[in-house]
Amino acid sequence: MTREFLSKLDEEGIETLDQGIRLVRATMTVGRFARLMIVGILGPFVGASMFLDSLRKIIAWLNKP
Repeated sequence: MTREFLSKLDEEGIETLDQGIRLVRATMTVGRFARLMIVGILGPFVGASMFLDSLRKIIAWLNKP
């Protein structure tokens, strides 16, 4: 079925299909980059917040009367 479809394509159809494939690749690359940027930006904030909360708990535990 796929071979039959591809064999019926003319030059314009092949070019359109090639552009579509390039568009999908570019979209996937941008998606990966955006995901890494979000993790890279939010990760340190979440990590620092968790660290400071744990530090606060340890200090409170050590200062118990």
